[in-house]
Amino acid sequence: MEIENAYRTSSLDEAAAIAAAGANFIGLEQKSHRSFYFVFRPADDASCLAEKYLRGSLTVNATRMTDSLTTLKDAVFSRLRNGDRDAHYRRDP
Repeated sequence: MEIENAYRTSSLDEAAAIAAAGANFIGLEQKSHRSFYFVFRPADDASCLAEKYLRGSLTVNATRMTDSLTTLKDAVFSRLRNGDRDAHYRRDP
């Protein structure tokens, strides 16, 4: 099931940076057997942050970046561990 009005990236680094910058991480979507999209909403806000990240102009707090990496990795490993029991990992909005 695809989440509407959302920004998706399969890059862990990009996802962690935009989450650390304040984008609302809402969950994971299956990309392939062992890979996922990190999903953010609203799409416009996350897309703007992603563009800054890709240009190298996004500045984030180092502690928030580390926390974001941990949260996103935990989501992926939880999903891999639980398999189909978690159709979508979603955080409460």
